Amino acid sequence: MKSFASSFVVALFKVLSVLPLSVLQFLGRCMGLSLWMGNSRTLKVTQENIALCFPHLTAEQRQALIKQRLTHLGMMVMELPFVWHRPVPQVLATIRHVKGEELITDPLANNQGVLLLAPHIGNWEVVGLYLGQKYPMTSMYQPQANEALDKMVMQARERSGAALVPTNTSGIKAQLKALKKGELVGILPDQTPPKASGEFAPFFNIPALTATLSFNLCQRTGAKVVVAYAQRLPSGGFDLVIEPAPEGIYSADQLTALTALNGAVEQCIAAIPEQYQWEYKRFRRQPEGGKQYYRKK
Repeated sequence: MKSFASSFVVALFKVLSVLPLSVLQFLGRCMGLSLWMGNSRTLKVTQENIALCFPHLTAEQRQALIKQRLTHLGMMVMELPFVWHRPVPQVLATIRHVKGEELITDPLANNQGVLLLAPHIGNWEVVGLYLGQKYPMTSMYQPQANEALDKMVMQARERSGAALVPTNTSGIKAQLKALKKGELVGILPDQTPPKASGEFAPFFNIPALTATLSFNLCQRTGAKVVVAYAQRLPSGGFDLVIEPAPEGIYSADQLTALTALNGAVEQCIAAIPEQYQWEYKRFRRQPEGGKQYYRKK
């Protein structure tokens, strides 16, 4: 049954990919509004995260942000058929402006590796597609449980030219090698890692188990660190924004560096809070004896 469902999703994505991006985004807004009006886990987690991270907002402001977020979540989902299946030039044509690309080109021109932090903001698939077709790029990939879905995602992400490596020791070695060669390496900095691979660092003043991978890569290679996201525009396209990471991220003290990493993600969120993945249980793991979140979600 699961195999049939996955095959159906793959086929549906191919069918939907023929629709214009504007139509897919309209369908996504409808999907998001249905989530907002329902009583789903997605809605409940989004409500809790926004209450935790924006305690200064009024109840009305939080509700408005939650509604906006779920609308953007729906659009992100419905954009995937277009981004994954349309020819690369057609997808890249939706990028209106690229800001800060010299933060990548300048170090690479001097044979210095660049570590790209791509938080789950806007449409992160667009970031990987744009940069992967322009620069030698290596990114980690967590295989999907279903073979059909895994094949679709792998093909979609590799078609830009990026090299995908597994989330294990061999993948880390590949990333180290790429950075030492003066290439680009991309990681997602805002996912909860296994406990052995992370340290608790503040994220919106709340302890968040934060992956130490970026710290280790930076310390061992001297890579330049940048942050990037693809902002969804009201016109339907995207702006690709690349910014320098805070200086603290280069600290030899791990906690200082991880705090700076989370601070970099916060700065991106401040620009477009409605486009961040608030439906993700970022605080589900807490220090022993600490407050527990998402108890009934």
